[in-house]
Amino acid sequence: MDLRSTIDNIRIDIERYLLIETGTVTPALSSMIIGIAFGFGLQAVIVHRIGSYLKDCRYPFFIRKFLGALHWCLRIWVIQCYGIQIDRDASIGKGFYIGHLSGIYIGRCSIGKICSVHQQTRIEDNVVVGDNVWIGGHSVIKAGVTIEDDVTISSGSSVTGDIKKGSLVMGNPLRVVMSRFDNSSLLVKKANVRI
Repeated sequence: MDLRSTIDNIRIDIERYLLIETGTVTPALSSMIIGIAFGFGLQAVIVHRIGSYLKDCRYPFFIRKFLGALHWCLRIWVIQCYGIQIDRDASIGKGFYIGHLSGIYIGRCSIGKICSVHQQTRIEDNVVVGDNVWIGGHSVIKAGVTIEDDVTISSGSSVTGDIKKGSLVMGNPLRVVMSRFDNSSLLVKKANVRI
């Protein structure tokens, strides 16, 4: 991933975070600073994006090693202080939102655009999550699962099999509650967040 794409992804993550937390993409400067300073999930996503960029960058050896060590310190800080662990090889789309801190593990997986994850959620390796997916707290998504676009996974769910587009699912064992559920109000998608 190049620097321009990384900055664009971070900008969209910040816009979506501020939209959800403050109700507007362009809040007062003080609200923006406070939102970012106390947006622990946003900070974890930004650290992940920086790590993904550094993994592929072509800086000279010493600069790359220095930046890598700095990223490692930030990543350990996020894991220890916020309880959010995102695998460095996870592929995460624009507008990713972590709603709460603590107990979040995202393995080596692929997550689409405009997705939300909440506290105590575990997404294991080799999972594919489509665009516009909302994952409630205390949910577990087992390895090898494919979740299509526009899916809503309610809190406390255990996902062991694939989920079709637009489904609202819940429970352990998992069951489909609705097959054409509109989750846009949960995701707070607005036209002024440029994807």
